[in-house]
Amino acid sequence: MCYRKHRQRREHSLDADHLWQRRSEIAVEVANATALRSAIDGSGVAVETATGGYRFGPHESLRPALAPLFDAFPPDAAFLVLDDTIADDADRHAVAAAAASADGGARVFGLVDLATSSETVLVLVTAPASGRAYYGVPIDPSSDRDAATDSVIDRHEESLHFGDVLTVVRGGDRFLYQDVPGRRDTGARIEEITGLLARHGTGFDGRVVFDVCCNSGMMMGEALARGARWSVGWDYPSVAAAADGVLGAGRSELHGVLISDETDFVADVPDWLAVDDAVCLFLAAWHHVRFPPGVGDLPWAWLVYEGQENEDTKITTDNIATMEKRWNATAVESSTHSDGICGPRPLVLLKRNV
Repeated sequence: MCYRKHRQRREHSLDADHLWQRRSEIAVEVANATALRSAIDGSGVAVETATGGYRFGPHESLRPALAPLFDAFPPDAAFLVLDDTIADDADRHAVAAAAASADGGARVFGLVDLATSSETVLVLVTAPASGRAYYGVPIDPSSDRDAATDSVIDRHEESLHFGDVLTVVRGGDRFLYQDVPGRRDTGARIEEITGLLARHGTGFDGRVVFDVCCNSGMMMGEALARGARWSVGWDYPSVAAAADGVLGAGRSELHGVLISDETDFVADVPDWLAVDDAVCLFLAAWHHVRFPPGVGDLPWAWLVYEGQENEDTKITTDNIATMEKRWNATAVESSTHSDGICGPRPLVLLKRNV
């Protein structure tokens, strides 16, 4: 069946101020940029001259000085130290690199303000560049990230659709589920969730975020834009592949699985990622996957539950009781919210019992 696209041309949720623009600040035990280069040259690590700077990888001899940088990213990450000719325009170059990653280039994890004792050194962090675009290849900073995202969505559009044709809206167009744009208003959802967390003295900043039934990854992207240090999501294999392309950049990874009571979510959390106080998103998920025990095995401190559209109060109450018992948590606040073209849904915050 052929569905007409519902995607008015407008800015995507992942725009130029989004996750690949959100810089991390990491302090290291180095005097300045010159001392950094000297330490790298003296370590024996391979250094590659690249467009706009030089690139190096983690090395044990550099760990005493650069451990906070190395520990924030996968062990095989590559670090491009940007020179002055590009640093002033680094954000645009990061967007361009992210656009390249959406079409198969080296995945961009983000920009880091590396705080030495006397100055800040700007570093672009990516996945290994071997066999992929970006390093040594000039990147046009005017690259259109929206166009790159459109290209990914076009390739994966059917996987990102959700539900039936909406015959009462726009002549029966079939909507993408999450906002790129789509049926749900991602911005409104994340604001409700951010406020819910804030009322209990917590939030995304500095935390790992898990997203069970993540769809296109928009909520992961929103959490990263609000300072989450890493995100891990799960959905059907075809959906996860599409989400990985839509995100295209940032501190995230997606796992394609058929979620069931046997799913081992913990096995998918990278060994290098130190986490014990994550936020877990379980949004509009239970009526697809029920309440897998493995969600409770993940190292989260807070879990946000979102129910079905127009969910009956008794169903929500029963679901809360199930989650509290199965996942060893306590519901601390519940409310309802509406977004996009959807009716009201319950929103519940659970805190892990300690």
